Amino acid sequence: MRRSIALLLPCSMAILGTIVGSGLAPATPMGCPSEAGGPPGAVLAEGIGVPAIVRGSIVVVRAGDDRVTLPPPVKAAGVMRHVSSMEGVGTAYVLDRQGGDMVVAVSSSGPRVFARADEARHPSLSPTGELVWAEGDGLRLAAPDGSVTAIGGPPGSTMASFPLFMGASAIITVASEAVEGVPAERDALNNLWLYSLEEGSWSRLTDFTADAEHWSVIRTPIVEADGSISFVRVAGTASATIPPSFELWNLRDGIASKVRDLPGEMYLAGADQGDRLWNVYSKADEDWRILAEDDGGSLRDLGCGRVMVDPLAEPDPDVPEARPGRGGGPSSARTDGSSRTGASLFSVYIIVGDFQTKALAEGVLRAIRADLGPGHEVRLVEHRRAPGAIAPGVWGVLVRLEPEEDPAVALERFRERFPALANASWIVAI
Repeated sequence: MRRSIALLLPCSMAILGTIVGSGLAPATPMGCPSEAGGPPGAVLAEGIGVPAIVRGSIVVVRAGDDRVTLPPPVKAAGVMRHVSSMEGVGTAYVLDRQGGDMVVAVSSSGPRVFARADEARHPSLSPTGELVWAEGDGLRLAAPDGSVTAIGGPPGSTMASFPLFMGASAIITVASEAVEGVPAERDALNNLWLYSLEEGSWSRLTDFTADAEHWSVIRTPIVEADGSISFVRVAGTASATIPPSFELWNLRDGIASKVRDLPGEMYLAGADQGDRLWNVYSKADEDWRILAEDDGGSLRDLGCGRVMVDPLAEPDPDVPEARPGRGGGPSSARTDGSSRTGASLFSVYIIVGDFQTKALAEGVLRAIRADLGPGHEVRLVEHRRAPGAIAPGVWGVLVRLEPEEDPAVALERFRERFPALANASWIVAI
């Protein structure tokens, strides 16, 4: 299943290790170091360059290897997450906060702040100043005057993510779709859809398929200079223990075609000066770095920064007790419940998931806690806490087992106690 996505990290780092994890500035104990910088000035307001997040700062990559570090334009508690820009319009990002999030858009008119009651994701600006982001199972569209309109997701979809403007009259988004035999909470199938702002209607752009055994998801689409859409497709087999495949695809004139296989887990971060930018996990920093790929396929390191990937080194405001970082890291082990791990460095859990939104996971968490009663450790988990156990962009619930418990017996009892969760529960060691 998709949980094996994160297990590819050791392979990708072996291939990309000559660039990431060697010859770089010394890493902090966890995550890239903070970077000092001057006032935002016109860089963010005019959407100059490709913005990325490093700790509590926005780093803008522009004109090749040039980096400028800027403080956030709005000072508020939270963790910056997901950032984008539109040249000549401005910059937008999400401030991940305990409870509802904030979406911040910066333009020549100053910052606009949209306080939300739910989780916000993947903001994007249009050439004419509109702002769109993903929220709940659909999208939210903010006009330049500050009014916000809800846009329901594509027909039959369960969640929308990674919205992008195609000019000023259409929005591209990744839609999660239900798969027969797969729990509704699991993200097993994605396709690209287009929403016409003029007609108020959706149309499908890709036709990927999936079943209970084979899954296919889309991550980090970007608009290329020629108007085509590039995106990362991740595909795998639910019952296989081998890593999934990561592929670069392109959508042009209504036709989606595979460009090439990718060497490992890497996500599109934008384009600059003709170079394609990638987000790749750095084992040395335990955080994301940006790599620039030129026309010849050569890669060079542009330093720390994350664009549309989730933070790894900062604590989640909604899980204050969680340790920042990648949880068990790339070495996190997953078992089938047939034996113990035997390693004191790991704790053994029953994991329940995947859930496409935090709200769904919280509902299951409350139900499990109410049934099990006090004395049981039950908590939320996501990819940045346990990448070896859960895929990016989804949530799970962990139920900790005592060291003397037999995992196989505990899992069988859990499934008997919660039959509705039987097909969505496994044993993991973190």
